[in-house]
Amino acid sequence: MNLVADMRKFCSLRKWSLGFILGVALTTAGVSQVLIPQRVGNGVIVEAPYASTGILETRFGRSSFRGSGTIARDPRLIFTAAHVSFDRGRWADEISIAIAWNGGSDAPLGRYQRMRGYRFFSSYATNVAQYGDESDEAFNTDFLVGFTTQYLGNAVGVRSDGAGYLANGLIQKFILGYPAERDRDGVNGYYYMHRTGPFNTVFTQLLDAYYYVQNVSTGSGNSGGPVFETSSGSAVLAGILISGTEFTAGVYAIDPPALKVSSNALSALNSAPPAATPTPGSRMPGAGSSLVSSLALNELNELRETLVARMAQIRKIKNLQARVIQLRRIRTLLMQVNQQIQATS
Repeated sequence: MNLVADMRKFCSLRKWSLGFILGVALTTAGVSQVLIPQRVGNGVIVEAPYASTGILETRFGRSSFRGSGTIARDPRLIFTAAHVSFDRGRWADEISIAIAWNGGSDAPLGRYQRMRGYRFFSSYATNVAQYGDESDEAFNTDFLVGFTTQYLGNAVGVRSDGAGYLANGLIQKFILGYPAERDRDGVNGYYYMHRTGPFNTVFTQLLDAYYYVQNVSTGSGNSGGPVFETSSGSAVLAGILISGTEFTAGVYAIDPPALKVSSNALSALNSAPPAATPTPGSRMPGAGSSLVSSLALNELNELRETLVARMAQIRKIKNLQARVIQLRRIRTLLMQVNQQIQATS
């Protein structure tokens, strides 16, 4: 996992491709009517379903995206959005998650757990290439399941017909995740878990599994976060957050195809070690114990140079606490890099 702060990119929620939706929201929604994410307290985060949600980080070479995800259906599975792990035609090299983190700074390295691999709709990349990453067609396949051999925590229940619950105005729903910045007012979310809702507003279908709701807003970094319904008295997963504006939120409503993707992920956990070349519709990164141990010697040397340069930048930070925390993390990673270089040389 890449911890170099200046290389991290926050994974923004995709903006709406249909301008008329934003126009409707602008004419019907006042400022006070739009629900925005609110921080979750430390006393709540240990309870269900908050304890099953976490910060997701996806690595592309030496760059990273940030999103959200939740343990669902099985303690070894993470449900999230596909676009968090897809950038400019490329699937992520690695996915990691820090479950139930809540703080002003990023979770420590030890809190992140690396996925063994992941499954998605093979049509997602095709739809992005043909229609664009902000198209209804892309959003309609914007779903991914990460898997690992380790138990991540308690799994939330999942609806096989999430749309039926999202579209019911009598059922309360709420959204969890980690917005780096709130769309509505630009407030920094840092690394705190946030909740939007509860609300009983009806979700409207745009295309198959792609639904949206008005007067509900989230923010960049909330991508992949769970959308829960509470008809049974407890929170059950009904959708995954995939898009939004200042006035609206879009979700992938959990359906049988999504559950089939998760079934494929479960099957992968019981299969033989993966081939070197992943099959369409899947990605299985190497199973090394850390990013450092999986890099080649030239990549290790490049990473060391980057870390040294980053340390020089951090020393210029005026805030003492921030400077100490970031230096400690960089030094730890630099030590790991140096040890691996010695072992590889």
